[in-house]
Formats: sequence, structure tokens, C-alpha cells
Amino acid sequence: KSLMEPIAFVPSLFPRIFEHSWWVLWIVARIIERKMSNKKTLSIVATLYKSDSVIEEFVSKAITAAEKLALSYEIVLVNDGSPDTSLEKALKLQKKEPSIVIVDLARNFGHHPAILAGLGEAKGDFIFLIDSDLEEDPAWISQFTRKMRATKADVVFGQQKRRKVGIS
Repeated sequence: KSLMEPIAFVPSLFPRIFEHSWWVLWIVARIIERKMSNKKTLSIVATLYKSDSVIEEFVSKAITAAEKLALSYEIVLVNDGSPDTSLEKALKLQKKEPSIVIVDLARNFGHHPAILAGLGEAKGDFIFLIDSDLEEDPAWISQFTRKMRATKADVVFGQQKRRKVGIS
């Protein structure tokens, strides 16, 4: 059984997500309609902070999920001043995978500013926000995409029923 239930979100309610601190715990998928192109693209945006132990697996799973949708895609990784080797590993992955875009912040600004920096760089028609810690599975992109298409919603988000790891 899935840990995540996608929920359609009405466009006029989108700003309310940012009024609440809980949105960090949720995966947010949003669509940006481009009037200039009929081709749909996907941006997967994730922040890196102490992510060196999971980044390779995260990128692999994100690529697999994106390719299943048969969309052109990019993976935007935002280094939020991580003190470990997350940036170095991301740069090595980028050499093998040209769809990876890296945003390197000068220092740790926190999760929300890092996400906003990633959104600023994202070029996709569909944007999927997810943490790179694998607490959420990149394979969920397909569930969110189905929900978005079925409901014609501009934004789809999910609330976790339970977390894999306890909060300490």
C-alpha cells in the first residue's frame, strides 16, 4: 500500500501551501503551461544537504521515474551549502547524465530558499518537488501525473500517511 495519496489542488488555493510550514513535508507537483510549445517537459527539483550517501540512488530512481513518463526531463539538484561531499558527487553524476542541472548556493540558506532557487532554474512544464533523502519515492511521480491529468488540476500534492524515519 502506498505511503502517499495524491490530492488534486485548485489553482486559486496554491498560495495557501506556502502559508503553512507543513508543506515542506509534502511532495508538491505543479504544472506551468507554456504557450509557446506543445511539447511537455518534466523538471524534478531536489535539495541536497548531507545527501552524499543517497544521491546516486536518488538520481537513478528519478531518471527511471522520468523515463517511464516518456517526457523530456531535467533533474535540478540544489546544493544548500551541504558540508559533506554531496556537491562533488552531484558534479560527477552530471558528467554522466547531462539532464542534471546543479544549483550551488553559497551557504546553507535552509530548505524553503533552496526549493525556491530550484524552482527558479526549472524549465519544465511539469515540476515535481521532492527531497533527495529517499523518504519519498521518485516513482510517485507517475501517481501525481495521473492525478493531475485526470483532474486537470494545476497543482497536485501529497500528504504522507506515515514517515519511514521518526523525527528526532
